[in-house]
Amino acid sequence: MSLTSALEEMRHAVASLREVVSELALTAVEDRPPAGEIAVVDHLGEQVAALQASVDDAADQLRRVTDVRQLPVRLPKIDAAVAASTTRYWRDLRSYESMAELVDTARSRSIEWRAWQHSVQRSQLDCEPAVEAACASVRAAWREIAGEVSVVEPPPG
Repeated sequence: MSLTSALEEMRHAVASLREVVSELALTAVEDRPPAGEIAVVDHLGEQVAALQASVDDAADQLRRVTDVRQLPVRLPKIDAAVAASTTRYWRDLRSYESMAELVDTARSRSIEWRAWQHSVQRSQLDCEPAVEAACASVRAAWREIAGEVSVVEPPPG
């Protein structure tokens, strides 16, 4: 692997993550059944919007890399943005508490709400491989940079 391929891999992984998170947002916010304001559903929408913002930040950090030689300097910010997305995904959307709130809310409503809840959960699960791929691409970029440094500067002694 080279720095160029590591950068392209990250760009592809973050673009894929943006796509599935956008689909989650559509399902969670736009497709929800009409029934007034429900705090759990509004909270879910806020959490999905925060996840989207984190993923957008990662994409923005990647766009700022206009030359592959900038990658070693920019990678810490890219890593932080991808890590924030990962944390938001697992803590805010896939935690037991978040999932239980969603299930309990849908269970106390109509079949339409339960169908929506299942769609949201499927969409959340669809995000997992993309979250993992984005994290893996950042790790690969770090390994590539470490390899480049070890080639440029031999160890002392």
